[in-house]
Amino acid sequence: LASTRLSACSHHCNCRSACGLSLDLPVDAAWAPEVEILLSAVRTNGEVVTDSTIIEVFDIFQHDVSLSISPMKTSPGKSTTLTVTAERGSRMAIAAVDKSLHVLGGNNQITKSRVRAI
Repeated sequence: LASTRLSACSHHCNCRSACGLSLDLPVDAAWAPEVEILLSAVRTNGEVVTDSTIIEVFDIFQHDVSLSISPMKTSPGKSTTLTVTAERGSRMAIAAVDKSLHVLGGNNQITKSRVRAI
């Protein structure tokens, strides 16, 4: 579990009614699929009040990668062209897997979490 500590932030509220504080929070892809934000405040009487909320973080990759295949349908023995484009700094791997392997089941599927682990 990755945790990120923000720099300390102090806000003193002198008003008698409710007051607020806004923070810009830089979201990191490593927080996916969700992150819990925890806030603690100390009241003037010394009481500590804590609240939290969970924010959903979409599981996306940091680099754009695209793949095109031409032609989309072909026959055994014929050629097809794969064109891969990616942003600088991307890591890519290409694998061709026969559909019959998926029928066998097992734990051999390529998933986002497996690609992230590379």
